Amino acid sequence: PLTHPLDGDAAAQTANAADTSSAQEHPSVSWPFLRTGIAVALAVLCGLGGLLIVKSEQTRTLDSFTRQSQDYADWASYQLESERARLEIALLKAERGDPAALDDLPHRYEIFASRLSILNEGESAVSVRSLPTYPAVNRDMQQFIADFDPVFADGLSPEEVTAMRHAVAALNAAIRGLVMETTQG
Repeated sequence: PLTHPLDGDAAAQTANAADTSSAQEHPSVSWPFLRTGIAVALAVLCGLGGLLIVKSEQTRTLDSFTRQSQDYADWASYQLESERARLEIALLKAERGDPAALDDLPHRYEIFASRLSILNEGESAVSVRSLPTYPAVNRDMQQFIADFDPVFADGLSPEEVTAMRHAVAALNAAIRGLVMETTQG
């Protein structure tokens, strides 16, 4: 029969018939089950989002530490080079007879020698030890210290000042190579 679209009974019957036929063809999901599923999905997404935030923060912290370690390695190698040059200048002045420079030599030597321990034991040690020039610099510095530590205990003669200046000058190329490697890392 023809029914008018505004006829309430006919519209309700048509809707009920549609609901009944779709319910029989596709069983409906209950609302509480659907709500639980959505809640679980949201919880999983929030948990994964939280893990992503934590992982991102860890990566940022690690990058910051790596950058700081590299900066410290740069600084430590520059300090080694700088103190080598200062010791060489003091040795040149002492060779020329400057008594103040001669008095300053033990101090300059101790500062220079201490820079090796900073490279070996400080925050820069991990970064610096992986560099190709490090083993040679470390070996040469250890030998230099072994050769000249006793000299300061006995007092410096003019010949020892000259020998030390030559030894310090010989370290220049290796130390400069270390500086170049740390700044390019």
